[in-house]
Amino acid sequence: MDVETASALERIIERVDALNTSLGGKIVAFRDDLRHEISALRDETRQDSSALRESVAEVRPHAVILEESTREDVRFVAEAVAELSVTINSLQR
Repeated sequence: MDVETASALERIIERVDALNTSLGGKIVAFRDDLRHEISALRDETRQDSSALRESVAEVRPHAVILEESTREDVRFVAEAVAELSVTINSLQR
């Protein structure tokens, strides 16, 4: 191999090494940023989940009361419809 080719190969090797070093640093930085973001998302998700559980715990008693009230209203309407049906049937005879 002549001196010129050897010199060109040496420059290419230096550039590849520099690129490798540069990319390696960027990959490490990207990995660290990604880990930080994932950790922040986990913390945020935990906080959101905790807040959601608290909200559900606060709303649940009200929902139970509304559900019982709605059942009573439906039962009342059903009884009224049944009475009206009996009344209509008796008037039709």
